[in-house]
Amino acid sequence: MLMLRSCQFTQQIAKKIENLIILRLNHKMNQTDNNSKHGNRKFYDISSVYDEKSGKNALKTTTDATKLINYVENNVIGRNYTFIGPFGRRKVVYCDFTASGKSLEFIENYVKNEVLPSYGNTHTTTTVTALQSTLFRHEARDIIRNATNASEHDAVVFTGSGCTSAIHKLIHVLKLDKAPVIIKFWALAVWDYATAAPYVSVDMNPVISGRDQGLVYKDAVKKLFRNSIPSNGGGGSVFFVSRDRHRYLKEPEMREEGGTPDIVGTIRAGLVFQLKESISAQEIMKREKDICDSVFSAWLNAPNLILLGSHCAERLAIFSFVIRHPGTELYLHHNFVCALLNDLFGIQARGGCACAGPYALDQLGIDEQLSQRYENALLEDSQLDRTHLRRYKEYSNHEVLRPGFVRLNFPFFMSQSQIQFVINAVKMVAENGWKLLPQYNFNSETGEWRHKTHQVFKERRWLGSISYTTGEMTYSQQNGTNDSDVAEDCLGEAEVVFSSAGKASSRVLLGDQRMIFSDEMSDLRWFLLPSEAHALLNDGVVECRKPLFTPKVYSQNNAKSLQHETTLQQNSSSLQCSICQVPVTPQNSKWCLPSKNLIKPTVKAIEQFNMIQNGDRILVCLSGGKDSLSLLHVLHQYQFTAKSNGILFDLGAVTVDPESEAYDPSSLKSYLKSLQVPYFYEEQGILAQASTIPQLESICSFCSRMKRGRIYACARREGYNVLGFGQHLDDLVETFLMSSFHNGRLRTMKAKYFVKEGDLKVIRPFVYVREKNTRIFAERMKLPVITENCPGCFEAPKERHRTKQLLAQQEILFPRLFASLRSAIQPLMEIDRCGVEGEGLIRFALRHMDLDKQENK
Repeated sequence: MLMLRSCQFTQQIAKKIENLIILRLNHKMNQTDNNSKHGNRKFYDISSVYDEKSGKNALKTTTDATKLINYVENNVIGRNYTFIGPFGRRKVVYCDFTASGKSLEFIENYVKNEVLPSYGNTHTTTTVTALQSTLFRHEARDIIRNATNASEHDAVVFTGSGCTSAIHKLIHVLKLDKAPVIIKFWALAVWDYATAAPYVSVDMNPVISGRDQGLVYKDAVKKLFRNSIPSNGGGGSVFFVSRDRHRYLKEPEMREEGGTPDIVGTIRAGLVFQLKESISAQEIMKREKDICDSVFSAWLNAPNLILLGSHCAERLAIFSFVIRHPGTELYLHHNFVCALLNDLFGIQARGGCACAGPYALDQLGIDEQLSQRYENALLEDSQLDRTHLRRYKEYSNHEVLRPGFVRLNFPFFMSQSQIQFVINAVKMVAENGWKLLPQYNFNSETGEWRHKTHQVFKERRWLGSISYTTGEMTYSQQNGTNDSDVAEDCLGEAEVVFSSAGKASSRVLLGDQRMIFSDEMSDLRWFLLPSEAHALLNDGVVECRKPLFTPKVYSQNNAKSLQHETTLQQNSSSLQCSICQVPVTPQNSKWCLPSKNLIKPTVKAIEQFNMIQNGDRILVCLSGGKDSLSLLHVLHQYQFTAKSNGILFDLGAVTVDPESEAYDPSSLKSYLKSLQVPYFYEEQGILAQASTIPQLESICSFCSRMKRGRIYACARREGYNVLGFGQHLDDLVETFLMSSFHNGRLRTMKAKYFVKEGDLKVIRPFVYVREKNTRIFAERMKLPVITENCPGCFEAPKERHRTKQLLAQQEILFPRLFASLRSAIQPLMEIDRCGVEGEGLIRFALRHMDLDKQENK
């Protein structure tokens, strides 16, 4: 299961780069122009603004990735920010996107110019601001749903800031009141994509074929939302409130977002996904790999620099390291290294990074016993009066002893010159950084390190400096973006600073800082002190203890094993993963045996409507949905039944790819190959064509007609005379009601008919099959169902869905509802030719009545 947070993308600049090209809706729902039909209701439209500014190319990602990546780099807010440090003014080089990122100017401009002017509360849609904000938010959710390949069974819930809120939400909705015991055959696996999502492809519904197909089938779906009470109740999550009771909404996505949500944040998250999809995860990962190769080639042999983690496993360009002093084998404190990178080069890195405690301890080589010693040393004295002392943080006399490492990352959009700058800067600090220790002070209670001449933050901004005395906001502006006095050659200046470090150290008076620590604490000290560095620079001799831990080193065998475990191919058609040992019953055939509630009604329909005859060549029309995939397996099984009755027929399959980012059925190729079925994959830019048609009333109708024409052409070309479609009884009943309600016509899908030319027969063997049975079959057999979120249907009035809900409500009251409706639409199902409606329908019915009379005689 994957929970997506809007914040996790807004906090990181890389997380501000996600894109999915979609069709925008014209939300003028009551438009009554001359071209409108269906009771003067316009259901689908392509916005004229979309046509003019986006064009058909917006339907497919054709953007020059390099150009777009440069555009991202140039739009990072704060990229020219400067600050004054102990070695002069420096320009910020931000390398902490893993923790918190920068905003992008063009996204913030869009929010400012397009989102905020029409901002309104999303708990209503009666005002234009509320409606537009609601539509923005729904569109953002759908963009995220598409980008993560989430299906109707997945819930996309915005949970607020940080991974922590998502975890709390997850625990609540699953009703995990007690810590579960993970046993061999049942466990819930939860992935936190906060770090990886901005770079890799996130696929909630991967599709593979072969014997491992069932092992990657995702069972964690909406139904796991067991708690009917939201974790944070509030407005928007309540269905009805009376004086003595209340009832919450049933839809988890709505119920779990109580109160006024972070509307702008969720919209921004959608823009983030949209941008990333435009660049593509493949391009991002390619750049990440190139950066990793450059870094490893420079750092692996760098003196004193110890990179943590495997050097062979596939990874992002995020690096954690420690620096060892060559003479004493003590390490440089991670906060000192970060301070030095900041002061000398302007590089923003992070020290500590022990949130994932056990993993950090493993990488540093700290066992559980030593870990307990450090914990005891860092604990605050329980006798301290926190209220009287006004403590707002945990207090320890020896916080500086907390082990840690330096972490920085190279964002994929960083220029090659900046990448090389950071690489060289870290190498210089690893080789000579210890020489500047005497110029720095450390605070043992906080673990902070600051240069002796720069103890005060000289350019601090103050909210208190804002004044409204003049009738408007005024404040003093700091000179934070003035490049006139920024050092052009930081690396050259750093070499001068390091070369003069010995002379500068001789002017510094330092006592023996080892006296700060008791014998027990001295034993736990792992870093070189400024006083020890001072002695080394001046006397060349120092007595100190070696640290109690050594970072973990990965052997080649271990690295290869780790690489196998962590390498995940994001392309769902070639997914690789390490798998646990699970007993599997060997199966020679990849075909699935349909259940009786599928076979029996299908055979009845085939025989009743005389759908299949000896010598037929049937082309199953595969969309990748549960129904068409189920039909393929049912017809394959029916071949054996028909053969016993002297009926032989061939089976093939066809898929039409409309070339939409929201629908990618290409993974069906490998699946059909494994079934050894003749398969024809037809590609046509249907949605691109739709964008060129002015005042298109229904994208769905246009897409359906275009697909049907391509299928007909394929069947004729390949010599098939029968087309098999997977519509079921639920589809026929819904179509009947929708046609009656909105068009005033008695019409539904036909069970069998011939096209106008008479050379192709269309059959629907599932006309007596219920939808729930195809769903159960597809889930039980782990069929590779393709998720389709049509970009033409975002926020369109889903009349079929409303009709489905209406029928479901009535079926609760009248369990035999569908049996009655099937009898009612039986004459409509039996129509076997096109264009029969109105008076033609009456003549058709009379002709059949005459035929029935003759048969009775």
